Amino acid sequence: MRLSPLDEPTLHRFQEAIAALQPRPHHVTLLAAAADLLPGCRLRHAYTQGGWHIPGGVIDEAGNRLSDDLEAWAEGELDASDGDWQLFWERHRDRRLLATRFLGTTHYFVADYAAASDAFYQLEIDELQEVADRPLLDPETPPADVVDLVDPPSLDRRWPIQVVGSPFYRFRRLLDARRLHLEAQTTDPIAATRTPLPRFFREWDDLTPTANAHFCDHWVLDVQEHLDRFGNWQWHVKPIARRNRSLRHFPWQLDQRGAALAEQLTAFDRAAGYRAAWYFCLVATNLTPKAIAQTIVDDHRSGYAYLSEKERALLTGWLENPYSF
Repeated sequence: MRLSPLDEPTLHRFQEAIAALQPRPHHVTLLAAAADLLPGCRLRHAYTQGGWHIPGGVIDEAGNRLSDDLEAWAEGELDASDGDWQLFWERHRDRRLLATRFLGTTHYFVADYAAASDAFYQLEIDELQEVADRPLLDPETPPADVVDLVDPPSLDRRWPIQVVGSPFYRFRRLLDARRLHLEAQTTDPIAATRTPLPRFFREWDDLTPTANAHFCDHWVLDVQEHLDRFGNWQWHVKPIARRNRSLRHFPWQLDQRGAALAEQLTAFDRAAGYRAAWYFCLVATNLTPKAIAQTIVDDHRSGYAYLSEKERALLTGWLENPYSF
């Protein structure tokens, strides 16, 4: 499955246009290019996820490049050493070679095209920058194999990061959330294990008149795709709250009940920016403690009601038939 609303030629032009851009503050050039390729869609930045990297190449101390592909270089050099790690070590230990990697950040952009929760496009762009931050061969931690050499489990922090190249964009994905939603509703028995997204969208739409917010104003979708052993594309999806960094510090007090707990729910909704945020974050994230659900229901059973009827119905339904991502 290709999660894109574009035909192949347009998608190819989109990828080329993105790759030719230099990252700028607020992604102004990227948004302008996207507007040309997706007329009528007002893409806006929604979320940024960083802290990941991928292996790069090999350079010497002067910055001369031996290879753009560290893994291919290592495998070739090991073959030239007849598969002997000791000989590989002796051939390269005095060359003062550096391994590079690409520091990665993924930017999410969204554009809604109708009121329904699943009616939006999501554009995902990686921003990468190559750096050298470790010696290829460290006598204190010799690699056990090529995988260990290419991406060691720990880095030598004694080495300062040396910037090798300018940051650049790389197209990752453009998806139509409605197509993703429809795919999740197929009769395929594996679909239910992929994601409970249809139920999440349905519950959001049930509260939309109250929430008065579009889904993509508050959430993005983290979609992981992979090829299974039969060569078929499989995927898993998880909603990410756009304000999760600030909401994760919310000072929940789980020993409170009644009016004090109602005030906490209201304060959380206010911080999130929409009504019933506490419920959706209960289902899709760990931002709302799971233990709070039963306390709320117990409050209502004892006569202290502070949820709307729709919120109470959703919470009761979740306790009877819980789901998560």
